[in-house]
Amino acid sequence: MARVTSERSNSNGSLVSVNRLNVLARELWPKGIHVAHVVIDADIDEGDGDHDGQPHSDPNDIAQLIVDVHRQPRSAWMSEADIRPWNEQFWQHC
Repeated sequence: MARVTSERSNSNGSLVSVNRLNVLARELWPKGIHVAHVVIDADIDEGDGDHDGQPHSDPNDIAQLIVDVHRQPRSAWMSEADIRPWNEQFWQHC
């Protein structure tokens, strides 16, 4: 029997949440309601200049992407997005 670690438990909880969002999306899309899952996988710049050489995302850029998701044309809805800085090494935090 596999031992459940806190990492695995957190991952399973995330999958359950995404699955619930998918169910919600299937129910609400025919009514014209857009459901999207947006992951912000970034350290967010707090304006203090203290980055320790690590990549950060500008909160204004993140906000603009959320607005863009909201304003998508109905003929081309996106349901998932991952936001991260361009210069972050992929999976750097793992």
